[in-house]
Amino acid sequence: MDSRKRLRYLCYCFILTVILLIPLVIILTHKLTRDKELLREKNEADSTTPKSFAFQIITQEDDGYVVTEGMKNGTKVTYMEARSLGKSSNHESEASPGEFPYHAAIFEGNEYICSGSLISRRHVLTAAQCVVDIKQKIKIQLGHNLKRGLLYDVDGVSRHRHYRGGKRYHKADVAIIRMKKSIVTSNFVRPIALPEAEQPSGFFIFYTTGYGVDVGPESVLRKMPLRLVPNSDCYNVSTDNEELQFANDIICTRILTEYDSCEGDIGGALVDGRKNVIRGIASSGDDFCNHPDIFINVTDYLDYIKMEISSDKFSGHHPSMVFNERIGAPPLDRNDQVGGENNEDDYSWSPLWVKVLTTIFGGMR
Repeated sequence: MDSRKRLRYLCYCFILTVILLIPLVIILTHKLTRDKELLREKNEADSTTPKSFAFQIITQEDDGYVVTEGMKNGTKVTYMEARSLGKSSNHESEASPGEFPYHAAIFEGNEYICSGSLISRRHVLTAAQCVVDIKQKIKIQLGHNLKRGLLYDVDGVSRHRHYRGGKRYHKADVAIIRMKKSIVTSNFVRPIALPEAEQPSGFFIFYTTGYGVDVGPESVLRKMPLRLVPNSDCYNVSTDNEELQFANDIICTRILTEYDSCEGDIGGALVDGRKNVIRGIASSGDDFCNHPDIFINVTDYLDYIKMEISSDKFSGHHPSMVFNERIGAPPLDRNDQVGGENNEDDYSWSPLWVKVLTTIFGGMR
């Protein structure tokens, strides 16, 4: 090979190398920029949060967030119709930041009333009993710590039309809360996937999460391992000589280990420990401490959940109230996939070669 051909060959190799490196540089630059923005936002939040406020309530305008009001430090935060999980001092019962990024705390005014699960960037799945007789505006808080979590405005609630009400009635105890704007996902705030049609298996460990009875600004998310037991264990439960009313849509569980407390939060998720999939919605009342925990089987309500999230109709008159048995929701955008299958890092808009390299280097994201 003469020197001219060798030079031409080297030039071709250099050009090809540059072409192959460009998408990798783009991906790395995107990742570094995003990480810097997240770090900057975290530092700004830590440095600018007034000491006199325990919470911030925010709305989303355009691409940013605007603080609209706050709850003063020491504001009474109560726990309504939910079940205690926070009495144990065992370190193993405290969840790690980002371990359950889908968990949502539901507030009515200044009162913490229930838990829920983020199932898209705009929708929270919870128990229908949590959104009955609502008198004040509902807010959704996301994040591991109640002190540093952010509260999001709500513009509507859908309660399953077959729910009859009352904490002793556990049929169709399902509701969906829609936030005004889509949230920004991160490693600490991210939707959970909905299950497929299969039923949960009793051979695996499950988890539920909550903040517990003693809720305050310093409360952090806690977890409890559970095991499935036959539904007959729940059917046989009665209190105050009044039989509980059940349908076939429940999942019955008991605690797996010995903790000082025996209860989880109403509306909270029952999660398959093998994968990030929601299996149930906590429906037990707060006076059943010595009985099995009752969860509504999410698989039995997939059609309702998906219909509500994907509906392009919305009826109702005030964001803080439930006026109809069914309130619709807007169509999903690219980042509003059910179960959080997409997020802001989606590269579906990219050329094919970027998608291929994104797949190859996906672990770097």
